[in-house]
Amino acid sequence: MKKLIVFCLTTCFSVGLQAQKTIEDYRVYAEQGDADAQYHLGMHYIRGDNISKDTAQAVYWWRSAAEQGHVEAQYNLGMYYFRNSNVTKDDITQAVYWFSAAAEQGESRSQYWFGVLYSTHFRDFTNISRNKARKQGVYWYLKSAEQGNALAQGRLGYLYMKGIGVKRDRNTALFWFEKLFENEYLYTENFRKETEYMKELKSKGFCSSLAKL
Repeated sequence: MKKLIVFCLTTCFSVGLQAQKTIEDYRVYAEQGDADAQYHLGMHYIRGDNISKDTAQAVYWWRSAAEQGHVEAQYNLGMYYFRNSNVTKDDITQAVYWFSAAAEQGESRSQYWFGVLYSTHFRDFTNISRNKARKQGVYWYLKSAEQGNALAQGRLGYLYMKGIGVKRDRNTALFWFEKLFENEYLYTENFRKETEYMKELKSKGFCSSLAKL
């Protein structure tokens, strides 16, 4: 019974907090140290919802939440630094820090982008070789793909198709492309070549589940 009461109090508090609509409501909780309120306050600032848009304030509140382990705030900080215009080595360092924090908590988008950082910017934050960096990238892509992240599934399919960071393996490439298609992923230019390749395989009868193409 005691556990049930604690659960109810915690749940009711969380639901009640989400129901608050005004910026000041979020600010009160945020200033008291509530990580979820800090995250949402940051979202209001970045979007300019009922408040003047202020990226610096958004980052401030996301960081406050992220330092308490708020995974969505950690992901947002990672994206902020990685997608920053004229990205610097310091930005990459920050992106690595926050993506890795969220990735270790199992956040699939962060796992994917952490893999991307290993694949593209490894010289900015590690001294390992390109080959080892690629393998680390594959490790994080796999973590993400296993949770259903379509970008990671497509990337793994491509890497196995080309033998980048892994031993070239058409069957494994097919496996991940099939997962991608099961996800009903909207094909973009990023996966145009993979899609064309799979169409070719389909025409040769290699994979029956490619009927969607």
